[in-house]
Amino acid sequence: MKTRIIRFTLIFLLVIVVGVVYASAENAKYGGVLKIGLSTDPTDLNPFIQSGGSSERVKTLVYNSLLMYDMQGNLLPSLAESWEMPDEKTYIFHIRKDAKFHNGQPVTAEDVRFSIETIMDISTGAFLYKNFTSSIENVTVIDEKTIKIVLKSKNASFLGLLGMLHASIVSKDWVEAGHDLNNEMMGTGAFKFVTWDRGVKLTFVRNDNYWREGLPYLDGIELVPIKDEDVRTNALIAGEVDFVDFPPWKAWNEIESKPDLTISKSANFAMVLFFNPHFEPFANPKVRQAIKYAIDDKVIAEFVFFGHAVPTGGGFLPPGHWATTDAIQNFYTYDPEKARSLIAEAGYPNGFKVKLLATSTYGMHRMTAEVIQDQLKKIGIDVQLELAEWGSAIERRAKGQYDFMVYAAGLTRPDPDFYSDYIESTAGFMAKPVGYKDEMTDRLLELGRLTLDPELRKRVYSILEMRFLEQCPIAVLARRETGFAHKTKVKGFLNFAFGYMSCVEPFDGVWIDQ
Repeated sequence: MKTRIIRFTLIFLLVIVVGVVYASAENAKYGGVLKIGLSTDPTDLNPFIQSGGSSERVKTLVYNSLLMYDMQGNLLPSLAESWEMPDEKTYIFHIRKDAKFHNGQPVTAEDVRFSIETIMDISTGAFLYKNFTSSIENVTVIDEKTIKIVLKSKNASFLGLLGMLHASIVSKDWVEAGHDLNNEMMGTGAFKFVTWDRGVKLTFVRNDNYWREGLPYLDGIELVPIKDEDVRTNALIAGEVDFVDFPPWKAWNEIESKPDLTISKSANFAMVLFFNPHFEPFANPKVRQAIKYAIDDKVIAEFVFFGHAVPTGGGFLPPGHWATTDAIQNFYTYDPEKARSLIAEAGYPNGFKVKLLATSTYGMHRMTAEVIQDQLKKIGIDVQLELAEWGSAIERRAKGQYDFMVYAAGLTRPDPDFYSDYIESTAGFMAKPVGYKDEMTDRLLELGRLTLDPELRKRVYSILEMRFLEQCPIAVLARRETGFAHKTKVKGFLNFAFGYMSCVEPFDGVWIDQ
């Protein structure tokens, strides 16, 4: 009876999300090709690899996962129309009968098992490799449309992983036929991949057999990489494109003054600093703390983001998230005197020289680095800027080849276990390449996953965030708004309030009022 109720509830929720999320599209029109100016060419097309927001926006056009998130961060069915838990460690998923890959083949349990096993293969470089290998005991195909996943232990965060882009389902037959996931795409999503002319254009056409009834509305999407943010903005104003990502904050007022343009905004991404403990001064938490105390986030908010950002004294979790507290949000303040004292206590009374890596592709990264360089000079730290193109910067981050690095980061998923994606020693994409390891942090992350009671989990993550702030492996700076500028005729774009772009299909319900 309990299983039956769970299945009914999940199917009911699917009806709700389709009806509510796209309720504003009741007068939607079919047709048209959306032209997007993209801030950078994708570094790859592989849904299992984390390679930045622009790449992920492309991948969401083509792929679906077993589950999906609504705009409030709640989990809902996607390729799995329902699921049940016979016990705390076992999940049984029922795959949609109407879900097909773009080549017309039905999605089967074998495709799901193959996708999970691909993620669990260390050679693939999958973003969720450690999350899956540490959690999953075995995966069993029950029949063509039913699959069972047994975990090694109970895990409160596991379902959330299955709503991420990085847990997409790919076709076993297609991959085994020799297709390259890094350079080709073939999924179940709203749009079908046509071509990728590197540095010039990516082309997608409507999937007429999409399992989400009535979607998509567009005939297709064309994405043109326009790296220069001013050129990208001018292309939108001139009508050469309909939509751009990351319009520069200095241009927001001008864009919003145009009657035919608007900006879709979300908050809670932050500019951050990744520290490499292999650089000797940064092996000491006091030095990392000093860096945070020495940076006036208000300057970043005004100089870099023209007021479209707020200072933060806390960790990654934004104000209002169920797992954070006001005390955590106000842990750090701008205090250069304290910074100088900590630097001296750590054995560097005269400061030191250090290299700061930032990408030149995005002005917000370069300008944030310039602010940091100027402010650290006041406490005796001589910062040399290293500016690199986005692809090169991402590669160096993945290899841990930096002293410290400016990055833009946020919640990769709604569950607070997302901290593991950054700082768990065996898995975090910041921690692992640079060898950052804190045993207490690792134990707290594990405890958070094992704890099912929401109130007890909140206590665990409150302690985790305090540990994060005390150790400061990452300094969280100004929390910024992120904007996507587009013609007012473009309707239905989904921009998550918390910015979990890897968890939502933002263009499924887009239509052009023409």
